[in-house]
Amino acid sequence: MQYKLYHKDIYLPEYLISEIKKEERILTKYPIIFSNHIQEHFKTIYCRYSDMEQRIIDIIRELTKVNVIPFELETKKDYKVFKDYREHINKIVVRVPFSDTIDISIVIMPRNGYGGNKCTFVKTAWLNNAEDNHKTLDITRYQTN
Repeated sequence: MQYKLYHKDIYLPEYLISEIKKEERILTKYPIIFSNHIQEHFKTIYCRYSDMEQRIIDIIRELTKVNVIPFELETKKDYKVFKDYREHINKIVVRVPFSDTIDISIVIMPRNGYGGNKCTFVKTAWLNNAEDNHKTLDITRYQTN
């Protein structure tokens, strides 16, 4: 199994952005499962956002319809899982507006089988001030070409 990590500020091939469109069935039709980690966040840190779960579902369902550029993509080559040697999207990280002053970043794993079933797995999410564009990027973690 081979993983590759891409970041929009370093190198993000156009064909991978196109691959998100191919994930439409998984992102729009299959159940969305939230990790235990994110469910705990809903109950504690983000309890004031009672509609957080539904908002995340709505954002994921819209990903293939709007021009959202993920800021991070992870791909995986695994012949045993995919029966070919192509790169498949393993993780999508997007940052989109949540309100006028807050953005939400969501880590989505569109090919994660949950109990043997196809689903979209939401690993985690966090809120940022919409004006927060801090740069803590470790370029050594990402593909450069």
